[in-house]
Amino acid sequence: MCGLLFLFPHTRKAASFLLFPCIFLCSAHISHLPAVYLPTHPVHFTCQYEEKLSHNSHTVSANQHYFCLESSHTFTPGDSLKFTARFSSIHIRNHSGLFNYNHYLQQKGVYTRVQALDSIHISGHAHTLYYYFSRFRNQFIQKTERIFEDTLSSSLIKALCLGYKEHLSSSTRDLFAETGTMHLLAVSGLHTGAIWLLLTYLFKLTGFKRQQSYLFLLPVLWAYASITGLSPSVVRAAYILTFITLSHALNRDYNALNAIAASALFALIINPNALYSVGMQMSYAAYSGIVGITPFLRKLIPSSPRLSVPICVTLSAQIATFPLSAYYFHTVSLNSFLVNLIAIPLTTLLLYAGIFVLLLPSCISCYLICPVQLLCEALKYSLTTFNKINIQANHLYPTEIHILLLYSLLFFICLYLRKRRKNCLLLILLLSATLCGYSCLHNYFLPKKEGIVVFHFYSHSCILLNQDGYGFLLKNTLNPLPEEHLTPYMQRHKLQFMPVVHGVLHPQMFYDGKLLNCTDDSIYIIDKQNIQPKEGIWIVTDNTYPRQLQTSSTSSPRLVILDGSCRSHCVQQWEILCQKRQIQLRTSWQEGDIHLPLHSKKRQNKMLK
Repeated sequence: MCGLLFLFPHTRKAASFLLFPCIFLCSAHISHLPAVYLPTHPVHFTCQYEEKLSHNSHTVSANQHYFCLESSHTFTPGDSLKFTARFSSIHIRNHSGLFNYNHYLQQKGVYTRVQALDSIHISGHAHTLYYYFSRFRNQFIQKTERIFEDTLSSSLIKALCLGYKEHLSSSTRDLFAETGTMHLLAVSGLHTGAIWLLLTYLFKLTGFKRQQSYLFLLPVLWAYASITGLSPSVVRAAYILTFITLSHALNRDYNALNAIAASALFALIINPNALYSVGMQMSYAAYSGIVGITPFLRKLIPSSPRLSVPICVTLSAQIATFPLSAYYFHTVSLNSFLVNLIAIPLTTLLLYAGIFVLLLPSCISCYLICPVQLLCEALKYSLTTFNKINIQANHLYPTEIHILLLYSLLFFICLYLRKRRKNCLLLILLLSATLCGYSCLHNYFLPKKEGIVVFHFYSHSCILLNQDGYGFLLKNTLNPLPEEHLTPYMQRHKLQFMPVVHGVLHPQMFYDGKLLNCTDDSIYIIDKQNIQPKEGIWIVTDNTYPRQLQTSSTSSPRLVILDGSCRSHCVQQWEILCQKRQIQLRTSWQEGDIHLPLHSKKRQNKMLK
């Protein structure tokens, strides 16, 4: 398309504008998974420790490939590890409405999981810059633990200043999560920007010239980013501030949106998979909202700049991230705006105080213990107070089309406020009508969708029928019922739970406990008691092998589905049979939750073809 546009002189500007996004999207689309050799038997494995992912999950590297290591040990980045390992591939499994951890790993370039079969030995260290910065970080953590006796102040200082959140209590995490201020605990653009402003002010006090101060500012900024662990949010903010700092140092005019776009380009060149990261989408939505929406809000809120700027910046970030919050987290805190107006200034003061505590000698920093403790208590008290009157919009499940329409509407509203053109106003009205119409149609047709969901649970079976706005459990071996897994699916599809009754479920649907007849489809739920299926769709449970079935050679299913109760050896036997008879096979071990729509036989045959 860009090549064709370049042929016409009047369209070359549009072609040059579209060229680089097209090149990036094409390169991201054709990027393939790295080829990793996976030994089938345990081997002696040597790797280098990279970073900690979660409580007992770590990232290690070997031969330019990254692996996920499950261990409760504590390591330092750069450690050389030796142990006997067993490898397994990481498959992206779909889990209805839940966080997909495997997808998160693949976004970080981790496609293989490694299991230590014996004790892990640290054979040495890779003396890289990141290793030395990690040592500085550990020293600062130890200093914080020595100075502060109370757990709250110590854990908050380590989280805000160093990005170390391991010692945060569950109650503190829940408090920040419930009030919509969880982003304050993660070192991000807010913290990096505050450090940048502090360093700029300190360099001015020292008497450095403007260009010299900005040039000294860059290594200090990236040193702080390295000490905090080089998390993606810090790196994104450092990219943006680097471009702004260079423009100031070179006496060049800059555009904040250009700096944001340039930082996004560099981040995606390094890791194209970051485009699908929730953190990156939320960060750049907030940055773009602050730059694009804040000027219009300042006109609507006439007040002193010291009062209006924080209000407008906070509100702009909330507006820009609202669609993504509803899409990914299914909930939006309606009073998080007011909470952030109080929490952000307190967090900024606490960040500055914590930096001085860490950098100054202990004999001087001990005088800051009392102010830091007062700030921590004030922050906790304000969050606790707002949490009591917290107002949330829950059970929000917008689709991709909703998100596209909302951001298009927001873009044209900003464009109209800037240009005051009638065409933009007409587009705003058209998008609003389209959004309302699509929402009505979506809510009307959503309960009418029929289907069967085979949930993935290890060594268990859970099969749900979606029919006319009701959810019927056809089979469940879990006790108690996993509501945290089923509830998101029920809420997304607006279903009411209904206990299954053997007999007629619908004028065109009959269920007798093992066989589900709907129109001209026959769906068999196979276990050790039901071993006489006929043609149709087979849902195999209870680790049932093909040899255990009593079927004729002529009866063959159109589709075989294996749930989590079928072990690996059983799956292999079914793969051999399905390959021999040319039967389509789907397993929850590879796909996760399997959604099977109920169609007529003719339509389903077309789908299978």
